[in-house]
Amino acid sequence: KDKNPYVSKVATLGDPTGSRLYDRVHDILTSKDKIPYVSKVGDLYYNFWKDGDNQRGVLRRTTLESYESGSPEWEEVLSVDKLCKDEGESWVYKGN
Repeated sequence: KDKNPYVSKVATLGDPTGSRLYDRVHDILTSKDKIPYVSKVGDLYYNFWKDGDNQRGVLRRTTLESYESGSPEWEEVLSVDKLCKDEGESWVYKGN
C-alpha cells in the first residue's frame, strides 16, 4: 500500500496542475501583492513594509483618510536599508 495518502486522491480526482482553479490559486499564493496592514498610534496609522526596494524594510505612516483612499500617501519614518548604508551596520527592525 502506498504510504502517501494523496497519491490515491490524485489518481481518483486527476492532477489539478494546469486547471483554471489551480492556476488561479497558484497566482494568488505566489503574488508579490500585499495588503499594508496598519497599527494606529495617536491620529496616524503605521505600517512596516518590505519589498524589492526595501529589503530590510521601511517604517511608514499615513492618515486614516489616505489609507482608506486605496492609494495611501505614505510618509517614511525609518528606512532600515538607508540606516544600514549610512551607518555601515547590519540593522534589523524588531517592531513594537
